[in-house]
Amino acid sequence: MSFSYIIIMPCSLTIHYRKNRKYYSFHSSFREKGKVRSKEVYLGNEETALKLLVDFNTKKPANERLLSFSGEKILSKVLEMLDFPKVIGDALPKGPKLDAGRFVEMVVVERALNAFSKWGLAANAHRESIFSLDPSVPAGKFTEANIYRYMDYLHPHLGTIQDSLVRNLLRISGLEMSQLIVDGTSISCFGNDEADNEGESNAESEGEESDSAGMAEGLDKYREVKRVHGYNRDKRPDLAQVNLMLGVNDQSIPLFFQTFPGNAPDVYMFEAVLEKYQAHYSPILANIRNRYMVFDKGNNNPGNFRALDALCKKWQFHFVASIRPSLVTVKKELQALTEEAPVIYTQKKTVVRGKTATLRLYGAPRTVLLYLNKEIMHQKQASFQEKVKLLEAEVTKVLAQDDPARDKARQVEGLLGRSGLRSCFEVQEQEDSVTCTPVKEKLDLKQNLLGKYALMTDDTTLDAAGILRIYKATSVVEHEFHHLKSHLAIGPVFHRRPDRIEVHIALILWGMMALALLRCLLKQHSQDFTFETLRAKIQKGHLSIGDHTCPGGKSYRISKSLNVGKVLKAIYQALKIKWEYFDITLVPTTVNAKQGSKTSAQG
Repeated sequence: MSFSYIIIMPCSLTIHYRKNRKYYSFHSSFREKGKVRSKEVYLGNEETALKLLVDFNTKKPANERLLSFSGEKILSKVLEMLDFPKVIGDALPKGPKLDAGRFVEMVVVERALNAFSKWGLAANAHRESIFSLDPSVPAGKFTEANIYRYMDYLHPHLGTIQDSLVRNLLRISGLEMSQLIVDGTSISCFGNDEADNEGESNAESEGEESDSAGMAEGLDKYREVKRVHGYNRDKRPDLAQVNLMLGVNDQSIPLFFQTFPGNAPDVYMFEAVLEKYQAHYSPILANIRNRYMVFDKGNNNPGNFRALDALCKKWQFHFVASIRPSLVTVKKELQALTEEAPVIYTQKKTVVRGKTATLRLYGAPRTVLLYLNKEIMHQKQASFQEKVKLLEAEVTKVLAQDDPARDKARQVEGLLGRSGLRSCFEVQEQEDSVTCTPVKEKLDLKQNLLGKYALMTDDTTLDAAGILRIYKATSVVEHEFHHLKSHLAIGPVFHRRPDRIEVHIALILWGMMALALLRCLLKQHSQDFTFETLRAKIQKGHLSIGDHTCPGGKSYRISKSLNVGKVLKAIYQALKIKWEYFDITLVPTTVNAKQGSKTSAQG
């Protein structure tokens, strides 16, 4: 649904002739509720009209309000491509008080533009937004209480809403749907853990061997989202957390997501997500041939790989995983990898060389990519040599002290332990002396492995370049996680109830979907932005609303767009949005500044 303040058609000065004199009116057309309407504001004769127009453009109006404008306009346009207001309106019960679809759209857009709490959205962001002029959601109805009320309305329908949005997304031309990447992250919360009646053993089960037969029973433990401690990917083990699994396409657009308690092991979350994918999205996304789960070294154990092999076979997925270079078989192959290996990836100054090998790992033959980045390898080796040099200097300094041998030995052991190089030195303590000798073979081996990496996959059709391409695609997901956690502040800081945590994350991911889709559409017009840059650029434009009181008992309310620069104009053009906004409304001169501001807010 569109409103007059969102789509403004060309405006003009209309000339009326009376008794051989010219009189001017401001004429504009706008679209409201799907219908084209027009209005005309009389300005006066030629001299008066000219003076008014000059004043409107040069003099500061009374009780001026500056409202955020461009970000709301752009993201609303993108969400309307997905029929977002209609999807929400169809899912929620009808009510006479508010347009539910428009209300939720406002929450999603304003939260994507402002990392505020629900109170902050209602008390600050909305009051300073063009949305406050929307007659379908009166400003007095956009409250914190109503936001929470609609969050509760949304929760039973999250799956249906996401299904509809994905269907609508697939109708947009130019989207790449050749690849699906599934990855997970932890989202830190503040406050105490929720009571976990399942016992402390749950958090430890990730590292234990298990098989797929016990998974269905195990999954029930993690159905309800809880804020609990678990493996924290943000290196904040002191904080409770929830876990998020996300599936994105080639262009970083979130297609599906699911939240879990913070102590849910990855292998269980992968199964739950794949079950959901198969149940809800299999017919919708049948054209996605390349489907991959991606995970890091933290999941490297036989039980997890046995379970993941079963999952991939059952649901026609593959995995690509980083593996520990310290594995004996892998270490041997990496030692033999040289800088003369074939080039498998180049970008600007980056050159990656590597080869594939079939190795038996975790109970099955695996395709393993062994690769190196020459530039990174040299940097790390130089840093390593400097680290060893500084360590040897510190050790020499300790050994030169006039302390008992036992004390010096303890200090040396401490230095070696903190450096992570304890195995590369031999410390011998005698009655009155201590020696510390570097083990050259071990130091050379450690240095040789720097800048070398290994990836493993169960997809036998992938060559070296293909494995690296899939794994590098995860950087897109990781960047998306970073943007969600930092700029969009996805952490459910103010929520305790599981249902509201899920809806809170859904609202932010819908905003992320709009940003990712916008980024994709702009790339088709040769406009490439990072998420952070794009989000900042689309918020530049503002709307000025204020009154001009003129002699003769008339007062005009003027609305005009400001700060619409070159970049914003290009974005507007790509989305076919009119970037110029100028409107005149005749208001009674008795309206004082305070009332005028209120009238403006109500449109």
